[in-house]
Amino acid sequence: MSSNSAVLQRRGKLLGPAQGGGSSCSGSGDATTQGACSPCSLPQALPYLPESLKERTARPKNAIFCISETWASSREPLGNRPLQALAAAPTPFSRLLLALDTLPRRRQAKKPLNMTKLTIVPRLHVDDKQNATGGLKASTDHGNATYSVSVTDKGVRGGDVMDGLCLGMKLHDGSLEAVYEPGNGHHILRVQRSVTVRDKDVRVKITDMAGAERATYINCSVGVDDNNTAKVIYKCNPGSKLDHRNAIVGWVYCKDDIELEPRFNLGTESLSAGVTWKVDDENKLRAVFDMSTNEGALTWTNSGSLGGGGSTKLTARMKLDKDSMQQMPTLTLTKDWDVDF
Repeated sequence: MSSNSAVLQRRGKLLGPAQGGGSSCSGSGDATTQGACSPCSLPQALPYLPESLKERTARPKNAIFCISETWASSREPLGNRPLQALAAAPTPFSRLLLALDTLPRRRQAKKPLNMTKLTIVPRLHVDDKQNATGGLKASTDHGNATYSVSVTDKGVRGGDVMDGLCLGMKLHDGSLEAVYEPGNGHHILRVQRSVTVRDKDVRVKITDMAGAERATYINCSVGVDDNNTAKVIYKCNPGSKLDHRNAIVGWVYCKDDIELEPRFNLGTESLSAGVTWKVDDENKLRAVFDMSTNEGALTWTNSGSLGGGGSTKLTARMKLDKDSMQQMPTLTLTKDWDVDF
């Protein structure tokens, strides 16, 4: 007789069948009648069952169960045999346990945490007289749009919190963009769509500006081929009629890592040109010269992980006359950082 059965017999916990007799459970673990089970297999098997099934099997009607009081209080299995070892005890209950073990187990999938990405862009501006100003822009995506808030140090220096505050919104497809400055009421509203004219896709961008100047710009561009794009920019002055002198015509040529963009202003009859050189996968240089203002600008953009975070942009701008060439150029430095919260 096994030690477990001996303990049960000494404590008087050996149970008979629920309905008048005939069957008993031997200490060796073999069932003597149909519907009985091994006194050793049950304590080892019950911990693997759901709680609801444990409750139903705790009070059997047609089977003899030998459960030790020690196991019932500690709920620990008496042996280390896996569930498949019950196949050695060919009883109806052991076959039921084997069948339950083959059923698929449902696992509750963990819901991923919804992290919000916030892009922080500090800005440092140093003019030719070495006067420094700063600003900060924070933007985040929500739905199909990007929302941004920008502040400058004007509010700190002037004492007005609204001075230098700028609110922005832009759809991901670029079809709508709005910028508003509550301090002075300035705004920029830009709408962009594509239309088809004689089997050609023409991109139309309308920009309404109310700030240092009040004007509306209509920008139309059409792709001639894979490398060439034609552009026309027209400035609509309020209360004025159409005039070709308000137009700027341009051309964009792309080849490999070089992009050329000459423009001609019909009003000032001046030429401007921009050259963009993609140095490598992370670095890009762009130089711009405008004959009407005699001003040049050089911009270096690094889209890699320089200094950590996102892209870095440094712009140097200066007048190209004799007196200004002896002064320090105006520098603007911006840096992107992405923060998850």
